[in-house]
Amino acid sequence: MKTLRLGTRKSPLARTQSQMVADQVMKSNPGLKVELVGIETQGDRILDVALSQIDGKEFFVKELDTALLNKEVDFTVHSLKDLSLERPSGVKLAAIPAREDIRDVLLFNRHALDRMVANKPLRIGTSSPRRLHNLSEFLKVGLPKVSDHASPKFEFVEIRGNVHTRLSRIHEKVSHAKYLDGVVLALAGLSRLAEASESRDSIVELLCDVRWMIPPLSQNPTSPGQGALAVECREDDEATYSAIRPIHDADSFQQISRERELMAEWGGGCHQRFGISVVDAGRVGSVMFQKGLKANNESVDDLIWDEPEHRVFSNCKIWDGMKCRPRRDALEVSVPKKPVYFVANARSVLGINTTQLNNARVWCSGFRSWRKLAEMGVWVEGCADSLGFEFIRPLIGKRILSLPKLEEWCVLTHSKAVSGWQECEAIAPYDVVFEDDSFYAEGLGTADVVFWASGYQFDCYSKFVSENVVHCCGAGKTADHLTTHLKQDFFPFPSYKSWLKFINKRNRV
Repeated sequence: MKTLRLGTRKSPLARTQSQMVADQVMKSNPGLKVELVGIETQGDRILDVALSQIDGKEFFVKELDTALLNKEVDFTVHSLKDLSLERPSGVKLAAIPAREDIRDVLLFNRHALDRMVANKPLRIGTSSPRRLHNLSEFLKVGLPKVSDHASPKFEFVEIRGNVHTRLSRIHEKVSHAKYLDGVVLALAGLSRLAEASESRDSIVELLCDVRWMIPPLSQNPTSPGQGALAVECREDDEATYSAIRPIHDADSFQQISRERELMAEWGGGCHQRFGISVVDAGRVGSVMFQKGLKANNESVDDLIWDEPEHRVFSNCKIWDGMKCRPRRDALEVSVPKKPVYFVANARSVLGINTTQLNNARVWCSGFRSWRKLAEMGVWVEGCADSLGFEFIRPLIGKRILSLPKLEEWCVLTHSKAVSGWQECEAIAPYDVVFEDDSFYAEGLGTADVVFWASGYQFDCYSKFVSENVVHCCGAGKTADHLTTHLKQDFFPFPSYKSWLKFINKRNRV
């Protein structure tokens, strides 16, 4: 039986990731055996200095590269975000397996909220300049407001070490010098450790009684390549390359290539203060979130997506459904006790007792809703980044998050949208009441482009549009509704803001 030697760092996460790759390679090559070879790197040895303060590159890969080129191992596995853009001569990328979830996660001690109530700043551990920059801005409005007289307080603490070491610090006694209220980690690493039999029990134990917070990608895009692995071999070793290549995922490679192209343009590495995340947003296409500071201190905050190919919207009359604000009447409802609530719109909690939400896990549709909920004192765990509920559905099945099945969720929405939720209980704390037909008939009848703010709005007023009108909407339930009820093509956008940007650019053509 032929054996290939796989070089890997010695940390639990690195060995877990390498074993995953080894299993995939062996499955693709019956009769082949892969043996892991542990190698210590500079980044593993130097734990008392922040990576941003260390000169040079390849802190976690140089020793692996040396072992590979010296033929001590046949191939190596790296977290792709650790790789610089310039790789040594003689080293070849053989495969990028399917990418894990790319998001960051903040894990807080369960008593963090009590410390906020006591007006004490939360001590949060991270060593990433990108996270320091973007999360500083997000947490000011993303943490729940617990006082009418003060905003949430927090401070960042430099932290190094493996995942287990970092997580253990939020379980120290408050009086301990190493105590932290929270740590920032990559969700991908946690997920992989939770799936591996060797580390599952220890990770689950460290995640007992913690508060989760998965920041929106719009506010905290991640390092280029985060969530992906890079499998490399020697350029002249065609046999090993051929054995590895079947585990390559073309879609993941394409996403990462776009991210790293911008990293090359903007200047990246361990010192970078910006995030770039490319995700598949279903019918919307690929969406790229960008936020932070480039190497030249230029600020960037943008959402880029694969624009739809259709007629040019120049010199056309637009009807903007978002500007047709309906009246919102509160309804007296009883909110059922559920382990998870999905708030489809921040208005959904007006008039209800939000203390009930604080005893559950709360997710919402986008950052605007998150911000309003936090202002009301609600701890939000995550959101759909305005891309629709389907964008967070994959997280429900992850062992690491322990989110219950969808039938155990409760959706808070308006009365006209309740019927659109078939898999879980949906209730309506408010109703929407639009103006009478005459208010819309004239504008819709002459419009060339229509943006629908909701499926209910479409049902009420699509009768007024011309046959050749271009229908547009946001992602999510509205797009689902138009798919069912509209025979012609329509164009969903990642968000209303992105639609406005698209229209304004087209009108300048």
